[in-house]
Amino acid sequence: MKRYFFSQIRYQKYLLIFGDFIVITYSLFIAYVINFAFFTKRAFSLSRIFQKAVPLASIIVFFIVVFYLADLYERNKIRNLFQAVTSIVISVLLISLISSGVLFFFTKYIIGRKVIIINIPIVTSLLIIWRFIFLSIIRKSERPLRLALIGNIKIIPNFVQEFYRLKMTDYQITQICLTGLVHEAKALLPDNFIGSISIYKKIEDLLENEDFDILAYDYTRGEMSNEEIHRILQSKFKGKFIYDFPSFYEDLTGKVSLDFIDSRWLLSDTGFQGKISKTYLRIKRWLDFIFSLILLMVSFPLILLIAVAIKIDSKGNVIFSQERLGIRRQRFVCYKFRTMKTGAEEETGPAWSSKDDPRITRVGKILRRTRLDELPQLWNIIKGDMSFVGNRPIRKYFAEKLSEMIPYYDLRFLVKPGLTGWAQVSGGYSGTQKEQYEKFQYELFYIRRMSLFIDFFIVFKTIKTVIQRKGE
Repeated sequence: MKRYFFSQIRYQKYLLIFGDFIVITYSLFIAYVINFAFFTKRAFSLSRIFQKAVPLASIIVFFIVVFYLADLYERNKIRNLFQAVTSIVISVLLISLISSGVLFFFTKYIIGRKVIIINIPIVTSLLIIWRFIFLSIIRKSERPLRLALIGNIKIIPNFVQEFYRLKMTDYQITQICLTGLVHEAKALLPDNFIGSISIYKKIEDLLENEDFDILAYDYTRGEMSNEEIHRILQSKFKGKFIYDFPSFYEDLTGKVSLDFIDSRWLLSDTGFQGKISKTYLRIKRWLDFIFSLILLMVSFPLILLIAVAIKIDSKGNVIFSQERLGIRRQRFVCYKFRTMKTGAEEETGPAWSSKDDPRITRVGKILRRTRLDELPQLWNIIKGDMSFVGNRPIRKYFAEKLSEMIPYYDLRFLVKPGLTGWAQVSGGYSGTQKEQYEKFQYELFYIRRMSLFIDFFIVFKTIKTVIQRKGE
């Protein structure tokens, strides 16, 4: 069983990206050769290409980034050739136009506009052909992994409903062993679902059938005997993938389900032992400091324009400061551009902000949509109160409320709060208790898996979210 970032569909994405990289590199090489052969009098040599390595590499990276922003590596466009072709044509034209304009100002690195123009039909054709080949390969080689489940009435129905809600087409549930009140559990399962799978009362009957590739089981209720555990281990030795529900669900969704864990699971999990690499923390702190300082200096003119716009739009201070809870519940003052009317909570008291919140000003809507309202938090990062990536800082009032409603909520304070986070780029708007419950499950995932790789991935995904105007 592959981890979250290396599941079957993500391997397909990585293969597609690698193929695009090869195709784009090859097409630029061919365009360069054609330019030398027909439009210049100089003899062609590989050394001339190496001299232009910097602009050529930049164009290749630019292609991949734009394709990512255009969702060309998302599941729907991987499998829909028409959508992919349309996006490829538009993206190639856009990239070529921008590249020609940018390289015009760097005479030292000019590779010739003719090369870029010649490259347009070549790279477009090759990318479409590669997409067609790739789609043919994955359609022929794909076979849903057969999934067997072992659990009781409290676990299985919830898992099955979530499984179908998420449309996990990479997997097919073929067998279930229901422990506990089997007939009551069957009543909670979809009728069409029951007719398409085998349901067992005993674990040994399911294991004897061996009609599965992956076995996911619930061990938190302690209902399996030593003999049953031994039989499951034997299946593992036969090449079957064996996982507990929390780990399997986490790999599928990128979040830790509170429905499938208990205190014993949390205590036994290394991700919650507090043993975060000191080297990782030092590197992260230095990167936070350097990049926040650079961004603060670069964005200073924009900060001044935003300040003027806020002043013109509504009365009140430009900067909104509020006490928040950081790592280990330490209090600090968090800074943001004011996006609400002054005294917005005088009548309502502390309240979650919603998408169409009437308290938000006209300028505030734009700032929230683009996340520019959080620029002042760069100062919090420089001070060390926050990091670029982490769980979003929260007010003490809401933290206490949520701690009463959501189990293990205090675990979110194991890490330093961030300007952006896994919950922000993976989940939706969190303006209700249910949405906060969902958000916390993503936060648990980040706490377990936090690393420089995931931090960079989150930052990159945040940039994509802002550019596509999906921010809240």
